[in-house]
Amino acid sequence: MVSTGSRRHVPKGELRIAIVSPYPPPGKKHVYGSGVVSYTKNLVEALRIVAPQNVQIFVIADKLMNTRRVYREDGVYIIRCFSKNALYIFQIFRQICKIRPDIIHLQHEYFLYGGLLSAILFPFLVLLSRLIAKNVVVTLHHGVFPLSNLDDKDFRKENGLRGPPFLLKLGLLTITRMIALLAHRIIVHELFMKKYLVVDYKVPLHKIKIVPHGVENAETLPKEEAKKKLRLEGKTVLLYFGYLTGYKGIKEFLDAYKEIAKKIPSTVLVIAGGPHPRLIKEKWYRDWIHDLVKKALAIQREIKDSGRIVFTGYVPEDKIPLYFSAADIVVLPYKARIAASGPEALAIAFEKPYLISRGLEKPSETYPPMLVNSILRLLHELHTSRRKITYVKMTREWRIVARIHLKVYSNIVYSMFDALRHGG
Repeated sequence: MVSTGSRRHVPKGELRIAIVSPYPPPGKKHVYGSGVVSYTKNLVEALRIVAPQNVQIFVIADKLMNTRRVYREDGVYIIRCFSKNALYIFQIFRQICKIRPDIIHLQHEYFLYGGLLSAILFPFLVLLSRLIAKNVVVTLHHGVFPLSNLDDKDFRKENGLRGPPFLLKLGLLTITRMIALLAHRIIVHELFMKKYLVVDYKVPLHKIKIVPHGVENAETLPKEEAKKKLRLEGKTVLLYFGYLTGYKGIKEFLDAYKEIAKKIPSTVLVIAGGPHPRLIKEKWYRDWIHDLVKKALAIQREIKDSGRIVFTGYVPEDKIPLYFSAADIVVLPYKARIAASGPEALAIAFEKPYLISRGLEKPSETYPPMLVNSILRLLHELHTSRRKITYVKMTREWRIVARIHLKVYSNIVYSMFDALRHGG
């Protein structure tokens, strides 16, 4: 029986951390939906290893079909109590009232907990959390970008944002500033996200902490064996990985690949990813997918046997190592950076040379030629790139990232951790 009740049952000196997020089923990590799910699973697993014995970790997660509501997984209590609708804040609040944690760590991206109303209500979850816990941390995974991006109608369309730009700006600014005002600490994964929070959203600098996106210890297959399984023997494999969305520059990548195939005829472009789970409900997005496939078919006819374009659809967890192992390089040609990149973390995990755009101030006709040159340069510098990636992987291993989180927690509640170190 898992006890999640009154603090009078908590041993003296114990520190309780509640992490709030959607969470994968037992034994799973990468599932269809938000990358925050696998991120949280990786973080929890690493915290369990590096945290002091007196630290008790709870995950307050979403309800799943055919999954127990309360169970223990590798020493961590998983409490599935909320549905992805507007009631989620009260369902979560009810549970944290029972646990009464010392630290609440909320994972955030827009639409992570449901639709538009759920997104609007998230600051109130932060407020309710402060009524229970002395220390509230929020990680902003997604949706941190210059407000001026909302003036671009293509950017709004590609991200499924509807409404007048000034209302979208007001809403985004209000929600972000309320979160920052109510939380004790804000975590982001990239320097550009910290910059946007300070400059565009006027978040106090001292509240923001950069914690890099963690990197898994991936088990790779020999490259040629992986290529053989995918029937890509003797080919140079360019891999795009992730959901198909316009701001990620996939159409521009196709234009660039047309030129690469002419220069290096043995290449194959593998587009490994399915439709975005939220946007697929929208007709304009389904039309965009149709146009994307139509464009790829036209380019395939033009380059003939000089190259090959492969769409895999959604890649299940057990197939991820196969595609990354087969890749010679990974290309993530984002037109806009609004979040840390989970596919970038996977490229590092599999020690694959990768190219990631830092985003364009404005979309430009010169982007595909720039992309061609960058890809060709990367293909000629594979050995040097691998050595750099091996070093980056060492610095972003999940246990290191978990220790940084513990430092963030301890900086807020230093006296509690000091008591733990001295036996309470």
